[in-house]
Order: sequence, then structure tokens, then C-alpha cells
Amino acid sequence: MYRVVVVLENRVYVYNFSDLRLVDAIDTCNNTKGIIAVNPETANCFLATPGTQKGTVRVAVYGTRNENFTFKAHDSTVEQMALTNDGSVLATASETGTIFRLF
Repeated sequence: MYRVVVVLENRVYVYNFSDLRLVDAIDTCNNTKGIIAVNPETANCFLATPGTQKGTVRVAVYGTRNENFTFKAHDSTVEQMALTNDGSVLATASETGTIFRLF
């Protein structure tokens, strides 16, 4: 199932593409650059967003199981995120740019 993702400064909205029904509303920390990561597979869609606290990442899984979890990725603000095509690996970078982490 395809999703539409709308990224605002402090919130991310996820909609069903077919009927534009709201699926999820995710609060984030200040995200002026609109940083998110999503994998292109439709069976299990993974969406990574900044968490509500500095340095945290929230990962939501949509598909056969709907769940989410938050973890601390860096001590400073998360500046970039990327997911592999199947969603099995998440790469993050902090604002200092000295550390890249793979989860």
C-alpha cells in the first residue's frame, strides 16, 4: 500500500494514497530541513524521522505489523538519515559530521 508523507517543522503526517486517510501523525524535534528517510518497498514500509529529543530517531513500520520505536542515535542533532531499499539498515549522521552510524 502506498503512503503519502507530509513533513512539517515539528510534525510528520502519513496518509494512505488511495483515500488520503490519515494513518499517523508523528511529533518531532525542530526539523527545519525536513529530514526523514523512507524505504521504497510497499510490503513493510519503514519511515525514520527525528525523535522529539535532540539526537533521537523514531522508526515506524507500516504494513503487516504496525509498530514504532525510538532510540538515541547521537549526542547532537541528527542531520541526515538514509534507509536501504528493504529497510534493514538505517544510516545517520550528526550535525558535527564526525560520526556516521549504521543501525
